[in-house]
Amino acid sequence: MPVSFPANDHLGQAGKRARSQVRVMDVVLDRPLIAGQDSSPPMPPPRLALKPAGAARGLLDGAWWPRSRDLTRELPALIDTLDRRWARVTRVAVHPSLWPVIPHRVPASGHVVHVGWFAEQDPNKLLLLSYTTGRLDLLVVPPECDLAAATPDAGSPRAVSWRTTNAFAR
Repeated sequence: MPVSFPANDHLGQAGKRARSQVRVMDVVLDRPLIAGQDSSPPMPPPRLALKPAGAARGLLDGAWWPRSRDLTRELPALIDTLDRRWARVTRVAVHPSLWPVIPHRVPASGHVVHVGWFAEQDPNKLLLLSYTTGRLDLLVVPPECDLAAATPDAGSPRAVSWRTTNAFAR
């Protein structure tokens, strides 16, 4: 039964009656209470192919095949891998059309990476920035792709660098 409060009865009978009808609610949090504890299962290593070290810079430096369109879940594993193999990632830029939710920040091992979007950016590219090394442009292979469509043909010159990284093993 709803209780109304007269405008001139700030702490009067109606307020006392309403307070006697208050019930305590249980709160269920969708995140752990203790920092550093994550109840979600660990993400497998990212499916990533990078150009070999010393290769000439071009329009793309590699390819990334995420398992979903959830950047909050996908980016930490990618960033952790790139922190070890390339340089410490400080910023990520995506095109908003392919990602339903774009977080402002993503936690990585020991630091937080800022995420932004640019409508002018190629929708199929992911741009990663590092203060120390510069920039890395990755082709984003849609998560819906099957393995045959995601990997280049065996006769293609690109296939050698993709195979040597063991990039898209499931």
